[in-house]
Amino acid sequence: MDHPVALMSAWYFGKGNKKIQVPTFIFLYIAAVVVSDLLPQFQAVYDVTFSIAKQTLVACLFLIGSAISLEQVKEAGMKPMLFGIGLWIAISMGSLLWLL
Repeated sequence: MDHPVALMSAWYFGKGNKKIQVPTFIFLYIAAVVVSDLLPQFQAVYDVTFSIAKQTLVACLFLIGSAISLEQVKEAGMKPMLFGIGLWIAISMGSLLWLL
């Protein structure tokens, strides 16, 4: 569904250019869909890949939203990261217990 939107926006915003540049990820996405459709026996691999990709996307969106670079995260060290993860788990569990 997003491929026609990407192509139309590339065409619309690139009106001054004669050649439309199609983002590479579209071809990679189509290739992944074709491979997963032709080779269904590797569903376990696809599930793990999807899970890793989803977690990576969440981390990237967090870094974009908080305006923190990866270098700043490395510079801060593990202690603040572990504290944040622990706080996130505590708030999640507290919210879950409150709802139940």
